[in-house]
Order: sequence, then C-alpha cells, then structure tokens
Amino acid sequence: MLHSKRFKYTHLFLGILAISLLTIGCKKGDVGDLSDRPVYLKIDDIMVSGNSQVYGEGTDQITDAWVYVDDKQIGVFELPCEVPVLLSGSRNIKVFGGIKQSGITSQRSQYMFYSPYSLDTLLTEEETIQLNPVVAYSSTTQVPWKEDFEDVSTLLDSTTNSRVAIVRLKDPSIVRTGLYVGAINLTTETPSAQIYTVDKIDIPKFVESYMEIDYKSNVTIKVLITAYLRTGLVRSVELINIKASDDLGGNGWKKMYIFLAPILESVPDAVDYRIFIETALPIGRQSGYVYIDNMKIVH
Repeated sequence: MLHSKRFKYTHLFLGILAISLLTIGCKKGDVGDLSDRPVYLKIDDIMVSGNSQVYGEGTDQITDAWVYVDDKQIGVFELPCEVPVLLSGSRNIKVFGGIKQSGITSQRSQYMFYSPYSLDTLLTEEETIQLNPVVAYSSTTQVPWKEDFEDVSTLLDSTTNSRVAIVRLKDPSIVRTGLYVGAINLTTETPSAQIYTVDKIDIPKFVESYMEIDYKSNVTIKVLITAYLRTGLVRSVELINIKASDDLGGNGWKKMYIFLAPILESVPDAVDYRIFIETALPIGRQSGYVYIDNMKIVH
C-alpha cells in the first residue's frame, strides 16, 4: 500500500502551461529567479529499473512525464517532449512516469508505484537540458502475485472450457525478457483458450491497484477478474478487451496497466480473486497467437 498522494481517478489534459503554474505557485523569495526566457528540459523517454526478483522485470509503457521543479508541478507532457520552465538558478527537478489507465488515452495517471527521478541542477535561461530519467518501483509497492514464465511450473493453467493450453515458449525471436514467454497458439482445431491464475490472489480494496501485463498478439485478448465472496458466491467482471498488438506497429510487444481499484471497490464483500484470460480465433482465420509475459498484480 502506498502512503504517498494518489491520483485516483485522474483525467488530465496534457501540456499544462508552465507560466500559469509557476506564476501562481512561486513564493515571494522566488520572484528574482523568474526568467523572461525559458529553460527547456528535453525528455525522450523514461526507463524503469529495479529488483526483478521482488518486482519482476522493469518493462514499461510510460507515455507521459509529470514534471516538477522544487516540488511545484510544471505540467504533464506526452513523451518525447521539451518542457519550458520559466525559472533559473539552482533547482531540484523531479520527473514521475505517467501511464494510460487500462490503455485509455483520456485516463492518464501518474503511476505512483514508480519512484520519481530526481536531479539537482542549475537552470540557465535559453539552455536546453537533456534529461534521461530512470525510475524504479517504490519500496512501498507490494506485488502479491507475478508470473514471468521462467520457472518450469507456471502459475497459470487452462480451464476445462479451453481448447488449447498455455505453454512456455523459448524462442529468442519472440521473447521480450528472460528466456521464456507464455504462448497460446490458436488453430481451426484449437480455436479458443481460457486461462486462469491457479491460486487465488489477495488484493486489498480501497487502495490503488493494477494488473500489469506484457503482450504480443494478432488476436483480441479478453481479461476478466473473478471475485470469490464471503457468502460462497462467485462474481466475474470483464476488465478489458485488448486489441491485437501486432496490428499497432513496432515490434508487437506492448504493456497494459489494467486499473483494478474501481472493480474491486464495486465488490466490497469479496475475499480474494482470480484473473482469467480468454481469446478466440476470429471467423475466417486459420491461425492466431497470444504471447504474454511479466504479469503482475501491484498495490
């Protein structure tokens, strides 16, 4: 559970102007350091590093930089970006990684599980400073469940309704990190799959929580969560339909941060949960595939 401030259901516009925020937020003693001409902070990308044994691999889909100078917010900027700052002198710069909640462009959020990049530097007007932020999972981040397919025994299995199993695949031309991925291969003889987490997962309610998943596919992936209630009843809720990543350009590997908190709060009497993944071969297709890796629940 994180103790830092939360942006629980944040819907923010990008490119907040530096002038308005800095003018309103500056202290009396800062006035002499205001500049007529800005300094530019150039940020091409934000990388993730950290302890893979605790938090899993540091793959990411960071889309935005949340930029602060002396703990005052400058704005939210889509990467890559050049951030104008109308301040000079010795300053502290902090950059937080931002994501799209459940892949929704209009729901951008500061990903509070990543600790910020911090730099003390001298700002000189009309200068461009290249920043190469590297963030890591915060020490307060909890990961109650993760699967990277590197162990012989996996934490996922196929249901009795599944026509094909998920298998560990070792193929350097496909694998994103490590040696293995989870692979689901669909054919006309095996046209559908339903995969689930073998163990139930304890995820606390009323705190920020996400499911992270790396995926590469040429078919749609449906992700559901099943809640097991105190009464013994079971309730399943669809979380998201993930579009085929190989239709989106690039190398096909994408990452999704699936926002769990609103769904968990809607089932307050749930004790624990399982995640289900479903996929099916579209009509008229002869084959399809889903590769997944670096799945984890974080809160």
